[in-house]
Amino acid sequence: MRPLSFLERSLERVFERSSARIFRAPIHRVVVERRLERAMEERRGRSGGRVVVPDAFVVELRPGDLDVLAAEAGGPSELAEALADSALAFARAHGYTMRRLPTVTLVPDPDAPAGDARVAVIDGEAGRGSPGSPASPRPAAADRTRVFEVPRSAAVLASLEVREPAGRARRIAVGDVPVVLGRDPGCDIVLADARVSRRHARIAPRGGYLVLSDLGSTNGTFLREERVTEVTLGAGDVVFLGDTTVTVGGPPAATAAGGG
Repeated sequence: MRPLSFLERSLERVFERSSARIFRAPIHRVVVERRLERAMEERRGRSGGRVVVPDAFVVELRPGDLDVLAAEAGGPSELAEALADSALAFARAHGYTMRRLPTVTLVPDPDAPAGDARVAVIDGEAGRGSPGSPASPRPAAADRTRVFEVPRSAAVLASLEVREPAGRARRIAVGDVPVVLGRDPGCDIVLADARVSRRHARIAPRGGYLVLSDLGSTNGTFLREERVTEVTLGAGDVVFLGDTTVTVGGPPAATAAGGG
């Protein structure tokens, strides 16, 4: 980290904590989002030429602060979803990779700082078990931990260019319904590739992005040169299933959705 950047972040932490203590200002969601971003930045690592950041977090808040934020978001599960989506958007905007969709565990803690949040990384290859900022929370007791799953979001449109071993290329539109790729005739996108499993992978919209999930395939699913089990996709990403490539593009102008 550059010396100036370190100084700026240190001053930011001091100012935010002091303001919260002196003025007792109500917490704002952006404060929690910045804590999540800082945890990702501080615990990022490299793998296969990509920058990998954590994907699971514990967020400790005072009960009153948690209630306020949850009410503003429409409920605790909606708050957890919004925070997870914010973390995912930050990672994508900076070209970072998350090995799984981010999850957020919200923990009410009377000892958490007023108007602030404590964030810790609890999972992920980058920083497994490592603390975030501004402080590392104690392990959350089971009777006061609330974990909220992030549901699938509404419509996302993108185009997929599917190129099979014989060289035949198809352009397929995907919308708000998941599509399964594989050799099985019942798949949404049927692939003529002997190295592809019968039900090889699934692509589904979630959190404003396309999410690729391997379905336990024999030969694996690869994003660039790294084998993945679940990963978010962006325009320009190239996925390898056996000898088939799937290139992600933007929303198609006029392409009919469907499989082969």
